[in-house]
Amino acid sequence: LIELRQNIQAMKMGVSEAKRDGDLTRVQKLEKAIQQAQVMDAEFAYAMAKDQMEFAESKGNTKEATAYRQEAMAARSCIPHFNIEGLWIGKYGEHGYE
Repeated sequence: LIELRQNIQAMKMGVSEAKRDGDLTRVQKLEKAIQQAQVMDAEFAYAMAKDQMEFAESKGNTKEATAYRQEAMAARSCIPHFNIEGLWIGKYGEHGYE
């Protein structure tokens, strides 16, 4: 995941350079590659689907909002820190375990 995000960042820098140089075909290729790479990042996919869901809800489009909600939940299920369940026991200070 770290490597994926580093690659995305490098591609974004490449887009900036290509825009500065006026290389529109390179800009388009890099932007497409960035979009494809971002889809592999579950946290990014979750955030995008959630934003699109909220936008669809604000426009009153419940069918589209439901589709984005399902997409967001599918992405969320791939994010480890959202899937921590069960009894957690730990030592907290002088009073012992909880």
